[in-house]
Amino acid sequence: MALGHISVAGVSDINENSNAANILNSFWDSCVRETLRAAPWDFNTVYITLAQNSTYNIITNWSYAYQYPSNCVRVWRILSPISGSSTVGVFPGIYPNTSVNSWNCFNMQRQKFQVRYDPVNNSKIILCNTAQAIGEYSVPITDVTQFDDMFVRTLSLKLASYACTPLINDDTKAAALMKLAQDSASDAMRMNEEESPTEKNSESSAFLDARGGGGPVSPQFWNSPSISQ
Repeated sequence: MALGHISVAGVSDINENSNAANILNSFWDSCVRETLRAAPWDFNTVYITLAQNSTYNIITNWSYAYQYPSNCVRVWRILSPISGSSTVGVFPGIYPNTSVNSWNCFNMQRQKFQVRYDPVNNSKIILCNTAQAIGEYSVPITDVTQFDDMFVRTLSLKLASYACTPLINDDTKAAALMKLAQDSASDAMRMNEEESPTEKNSESSAFLDARGGGGPVSPQFWNSPSISQ
């Protein structure tokens, strides 16, 4: 696909000793990693409780330091757990006969954080003000059968942009292909959001808290008489 984007004949074997194959192979690993970092693709995004770092000396305004996961390509969000006892009930009058048996989850609102360098452990560190932080991040996937279709398109455009100049010596086309790759990643982010919309019932404000919390139905109202009928 990458060679097709720059109008160069394809290769019969990616391991063959041809100029095109050698150039593509030289860029492959970095292009895959860059494309994995370009968007929170559904196929390689995970939620993991982060391990706290006990040796890092926090001298800034952050309260907690967490180890940067060894298999992390990019951290997208830091989330905080929502504590509370498990609740069983129904949504009266709004979603009748719908049972809910758990209220333990995590806050989908973005928590502030910074990624910095830990000189003691010679590794990255995640700084935030969130206790028991949960990381939403991308992991490296090398199995190409797991790649999303939009990821394949974005990867092929990015690979073509890097291979364009050494293969056909056209910097203008290389820049145009890179722009297409960026646009493709943006389209993928929008499609991911439409397919897996962020939960909105974790929003909080004084107005919502005074009425029992955010979202369409708060848990303390599940077994209360309905006011919507």
